Amino acid sequence: AYASFESGFYETPYFIVIDREWKSIVVSIRGSLTLEDCVVDVLLDPSPLDALGEKYGFDGTEQYCHGGVLECTNWLHADLMKHKILEKLLLGPNAEYSDYTLRIVGHSLGAGIGVILSMMLRNTFPDL
Repeated sequence: AYASFESGFYETPYFIVIDREWKSIVVSIRGSLTLEDCVVDVLLDPSPLDALGEKYGFDGTEQYCHGGVLECTNWLHADLMKHKILEKLLLGPNAEYSDYTLRIVGHSLGAGIGVILSMMLRNTFPDL
């Protein structure tokens, strides 16, 4: 359905596929691979999730996230919102796959991004 090959300090490659067997739209996020990814991996300063939780409707009180993971998640979320692919596939009267569920998967850095991204999208996609 979609692939982003952008790669930089916070830009993380990902793709979206349609899994007809499991009736799922799958967002798969690449893990650490490049030198830039390794730099992000060592951005260990914890970032509070209070404001993010307020914005996206989850309890982020006294919760923290790896700073590099949060920056990458913010970029990926913005990219998803810019292209509106998930909305086109899953939401609204013209959605092609409104009876499908959303799954977010990743490896290494991508797994961390996937967890935070899931928290950000949960209110919009409750079956996530």
